[in-house]
Amino acid sequence: MASLFKKDNTIKERQKYTLYDFIVLLYIVALYIFENKRFALVFTFIQAAFFLTTVLHIIIKRVVVFKKYYVWYLVFIVLCFILCVVANNSYAWSTLRQVLKNLLVCLCISIYLDREDRNIDNIIWDICIAGIATGFFLLFGFLSTDFSNVNLKYAGELRIGANLAGNNVNIIALYQCFSFSAILYKIKQSDNKKLRVVLYSALLFVAGTTLFTGARKVLIFYLITFALFSLKSNKRNIILVVSSICIIYFLLMNIEPLYYLIGYKINIFGKNSSSYAIYSESDINRVKYINKAWELFKESPFGIGFGSTIQKMGIYSHNNFLEILVSGGIIGFVVYYCLYFHIFILHWANRDKWLSQYFLITLIALLVFEIWQVTYIYLVPMIFLCCAAVTSTSNNNETVNKSINNHIKYRL
Repeated sequence: MASLFKKDNTIKERQKYTLYDFIVLLYIVALYIFENKRFALVFTFIQAAFFLTTVLHIIIKRVVVFKKYYVWYLVFIVLCFILCVVANNSYAWSTLRQVLKNLLVCLCISIYLDREDRNIDNIIWDICIAGIATGFFLLFGFLSTDFSNVNLKYAGELRIGANLAGNNVNIIALYQCFSFSAILYKIKQSDNKKLRVVLYSALLFVAGTTLFTGARKVLIFYLITFALFSLKSNKRNIILVVSSICIIYFLLMNIEPLYYLIGYKINIFGKNSSSYAIYSESDINRVKYINKAWELFKESPFGIGFGSTIQKMGIYSHNNFLEILVSGGIIGFVVYYCLYFHIFILHWANRDKWLSQYFLITLIALLVFEIWQVTYIYLVPMIFLCCAAVTSTSNNNETVNKSINNHIKYRL
């Protein structure tokens, strides 16, 4: 597998930054920070500007590009709608609305990427910047938290980051994982030593502040992406990575606020400690959710409707594979994950390119992450999948796929 990571000598051309680019950046940052009740009005305004700018771009260019990716999303929506009608409950209709919104956003992102003077790097930079901005919000939350209150230390609704996107720390942690991977890609891609130092600092900042959310699953994502991006590194780098992991573990175990936030969750030497005991039931419950979801699938192998697991179980399954399998049945599972398969095949063929390596590594880490987290209804993962599906690196420049077999142009 080491052959996956070769030096990519692609020459980049510097592009002029436009108002359209800035609005897309603003929208992606808003997905991280402002998509919640507290900033609902701000987010609505930014989202409206994003959609309006896309419409104006279509009117000016008078060209719409239809891609194979759209066929997948349309099939997925039709399947969601059919199962929603069969299920006929509020959870299913709510999920359908979210899926439709995701499609609209991904269509806009895809149209943005169709610009002849623009490549995928803009979106990746946007995700990097959004992660850094979110890190400052998480740092402020950490510094302003009173850890002398035992109840505050363990209260889920008061966890650091719970007031950001989706009012859920797990969503923020998920989004930050994509920023971590994007920054790693920019580090590997860059030959500028000063920029690499800045990016390494940003990487540590994003990784460190994300731990304030207390979401331990991000550590697995970080470890996988960092390890895969570091394949074929010299012995010095390997020793540095191992040493860094040991130091981070030591700090999490011995700095009290960090231990309360996440340390006790990964304390492999202290499973019987009083701190771990407070949340040991959480691990047991997750196993119960998975077992119960599997029983639901065996009862209804053709699906109970997307979003309906909450109605049946009182909570989602905490596993994206089972969530898709239970909600969409066998057909829904195959339809959903065929996009992942398509992305893997598309970029494996061009794995000597840094961009394809970025898509492959992030996809692998996402698949592992989905063992503990439902991801299919959240926008940043869907934007990543959209970008990976419509982008080809088969030519010298890393640009949006222009193969005649992958799109049809419609002039308005």
